[in-house]
Amino acid sequence: MSWYPRARNLNFRSLEVFRGLRLEEQVIAAGSHVSRIFGKKTLASPEQQEFPAVDEATRIVLHPEIVTPEPPSWYCPQSRLEPLLLAAARQRGVDVRYNTELVSFTQDGRRVTATIRNRSTGASSVIYADYLAACDGAHSHIRDALAVRTEGLGELDEHYIFVYFRADWGELIRGYEADAILIDQSEFRGFFLITDVDRGMLLIQEDSAKERSAQTYTTERCRN
Repeated sequence: MSWYPRARNLNFRSLEVFRGLRLEEQVIAAGSHVSRIFGKKTLASPEQQEFPAVDEATRIVLHPEIVTPEPPSWYCPQSRLEPLLLAAARQRGVDVRYNTELVSFTQDGRRVTATIRNRSTGASSVIYADYLAACDGAHSHIRDALAVRTEGLGELDEHYIFVYFRADWGELIRGYEADAILIDQSEFRGFFLITDVDRGMLLIQEDSAKERSAQTYTTERCRN
């Protein structure tokens, strides 16, 4: 598991799935109101602008209460959600392994045979399964191995750099613990996302025309 906030807000369909898994109450208890977005010049600026909440706009336009009892969205980042899912999975007999990679796999008419490797020890083992789910992201090696094509307009012309940090910033974020704070300046645009009182993330939005990369954001530059 990771302490990184990652995905932060759950939509009502996700909450319906958790209700079917008898986890809804735990997820609701672990979260809070959906993230608000505030615009500021700097994190310490007293002046701010609040942008309309997505869930309120959805409620006004679509009236989701007609089709679901769940809130339109709910703040519960993966750093809070994953421990709940891990505990529930283990309670139901699931073998969960971390720091493990898929080396190769084959499939015949009866099953999937997969070779996995523990990254800490280097030890390999073989698993036999009815199914292999390709949940390995946008650049899926499993999809590539199966020659499964993707369709669409290609990559978006948007570039983001994620900076994770530890800081004593409790005073600056008090009251914003579930929110996102947009810092919009002439030479910089990014979001502060809060994990807790001493950990957070800065999501930097880069202009592709400037052709800067993550390497230009050194540790020293990020501290300043």
